[in-house]
Amino acid sequence: MEKEKFNMVYLLSLIIVILMAIASLSGIFSENLYQDNALVRSSWYGNDIITMVLAVPVFMNGLIFYKKKTVIGILILFAMLFYSLYNYAFYLFGAAFNNMFLIYVAIFSLSIFALLLLIRKIDIKKTAEKFKPETPVKVIGWYMIIVGIILGVFHTGLSLSYIFTGVIPEIITNVAHPTNVISALDLSMVVPVALIAGVNILKKKSWGYILAVVWNLKGFVYMSALSSASIVTYINGDVQDVFQLILWAPIALGCFIMTFLLFKNISFHN
Repeated sequence: MEKEKFNMVYLLSLIIVILMAIASLSGIFSENLYQDNALVRSSWYGNDIITMVLAVPVFMNGLIFYKKKTVIGILILFAMLFYSLYNYAFYLFGAAFNNMFLIYVAIFSLSIFALLLLIRKIDIKKTAEKFKPETPVKVIGWYMIIVGIILGVFHTGLSLSYIFTGVIPEIITNVAHPTNVISALDLSMVVPVALIAGVNILKKKSWGYILAVVWNLKGFVYMSALSSASIVTYINGDVQDVFQLILWAPIALGCFIMTFLLFKNISFHN
């Protein structure tokens, strides 16, 4: 039964990464795929580039290490399944209807099932014990809490601003989408995980270590995608400044550093 569960997670993840490659390559090379406005099309293109050159290779390496039944493999796979769920929720619910719609549905749905199976498989206590006592939990924990608070205040502020002024935030009008998909996903999937993981790793709780890896690795890859999207929109003339790049790039760097610190402090001997 355990082997069957292991194989199912691997199989679903392999299908997901193949579909991710198909979706991102289609976005990169098909001029007429995206039906959104120019700003959003540029953002999808920038995202697709990072998905193909960074997310897919990281995902594939996770599968390799996972097949060897290593802790690193489990953690990378967990993080990248979180990435595929979160990232393609944007495409599924935020992109104008296009030829890749069923692919987005498949990636999103399979990511949920794979995550559920993987979570059931993880030995939380044993995995957490792989982290060395000298793991810098204060730096990692406070980083996640601070970023979580910043993102939470930003997105909550947009809604409160609308309540009190009645003016629709630019983040919605610029993309010509009827709902605020970015705030919806960040407030439900990013901010809570950041705060929960941050508090728990500060207390050296088992789930804190695992969620810290998942949140930071996913954060590094996705914030890199946002940085890429910001660069493409600027180059294409869809925006006149690089403000978003200044915001996303430091978070991507911070997540990379935290991921490095976490992986560096995994022991393979205990």
